[in-house]
Amino acid sequence: MALDIDNASPEEIHLEAKRLVDGWCDRRCLRALRHALAGWPIMPLTDGWAAFMDAMKNVRAGARDELTAAELESVDDLIRIAERAVYRHR
Repeated sequence: MALDIDNASPEEIHLEAKRLVDGWCDRRCLRALRHALAGWPIMPLTDGWAAFMDAMKNVRAGARDELTAAELESVDDLIRIAERAVYRHR
């Protein structure tokens, strides 16, 4: 599922992260899970968004070979959303 990075609601962001984590659990993608769970669930403050952003960047860097193309696209979208929350730019 591609997120609208400009208009995604907190619920949509949470559901997309949950969908990814659930899929990685089902497939036993342990490296992806290890990185993702360091920043999820998202705490709604800047530090929480920063932890989520770092976690998703670590998933992308450290578990890329475990991800499907659609999952990689979702991870990239979640990183962009988190960057906007951390750096407060639109």
